[in-house]
Amino acid sequence: MQQLLQIALIVILAKVASEAFDRVGQSPIVGQVLVGIILGPSLLNIVIYDEVIEMLSQLGIVFLIFLVGLQSSAKEIREVGTESASSALGGVLLPFVLGFASAYALGFDWEEGAILGASLSATSISISAGVLMDLGKIRTKVAEIIMGAAVIDDVLGLLILTFIVALLGVGGRDPTVSILLAVLFWAVLFPLGWKVIPRLTPYFRKMKTEGAVFVMILGLLFLFASAAEIAGLAAIVGAFLIGLMLSGTDSDRTVRNILPLYYFLGPMFFVSVGLHFDLSSLVSVPLLLVMVTVMALVGKIAGCGLATRALGVKWVPSLFLGVGMIPRGEVALIIAGFARTFEKTAGHPILGKELFSVIAGMSIITIIITPILLKYLVDNYGEALNEVE
Repeated sequence: MQQLLQIALIVILAKVASEAFDRVGQSPIVGQVLVGIILGPSLLNIVIYDEVIEMLSQLGIVFLIFLVGLQSSAKEIREVGTESASSALGGVLLPFVLGFASAYALGFDWEEGAILGASLSATSISISAGVLMDLGKIRTKVAEIIMGAAVIDDVLGLLILTFIVALLGVGGRDPTVSILLAVLFWAVLFPLGWKVIPRLTPYFRKMKTEGAVFVMILGLLFLFASAAEIAGLAAIVGAFLIGLMLSGTDSDRTVRNILPLYYFLGPMFFVSVGLHFDLSSLVSVPLLLVMVTVMALVGKIAGCGLATRALGVKWVPSLFLGVGMIPRGEVALIIAGFARTFEKTAGHPILGKELFSVIAGMSIITIIITPILLKYLVDNYGEALNEVE
């Protein structure tokens, strides 16, 4: 199918599904993911996830997280830094232990246990951020903690992956180099950007050519997102941080300019998540899928929730935090896909097809479940989103 026709199908059907799900009181994001499942290999198999769709979907998620950063407050995130760190730590350690121990107990190799544990430790914050932004709750205290925890979660995930790669003796980059680049990003580039980038925007506004401010800010966004990727972090970490840097510099105008891009490209990302899914690959492992999915839910809700509860955060906000960190999404898929590229022996990947399919299935299920749970909590306990001391 022609690429333009594929894009047309995705955009139109995603918007129709969003409207339908919104009218029945559900998150539009669930509808968009289901469109991907229907169009992809699971059912109709008429849309192929190629380089063009991949690029558009990556842009969509970068714009989403940039908007979240623009609408956040650096001061408020610093105020909930302890809660964010605690939530991230609990939400990484408990799922990793559950995944590693259960895989090993079921007879999988320790390497597969480590990859499953790393996949369960991951968080795809784009899903929760999208839901909270759609519901107008992105500026609440709990949302600030979730975003802060997601950034820390990404750093911890990098350390886990680097450690696994070092133990396995595989990978194209020396683990020491990965750690060094990440340290340089956080210790040098991030503080430098925090001082310099907000001071550049007044000069952008003095430029005479039409759209100069918009284009220059987009350039900085892509530059910082790229730097984060080079450092071994996710591009969305860079996107969120530069949005945070610009949040006090006439951000309302920037938000208005970026929103149309997100309206177009955001659904591309959520549909592409569904395109990754293949139901046929899960036919032989339904019980294992159920078990891993339950661990994914319990690991984040208990790990994140209990960690913040121990700091004195009330039960309902703690539950919000745990649910907000549930989706694994593309992050777990990247980890599993990364493991599939390396072989233990000739013709035998480190991660077998069975466990890879389970991780993929778990990722999709957590993406579908999270918006439903979050919307229920917001509808019934929305006032608790700001009940954090």
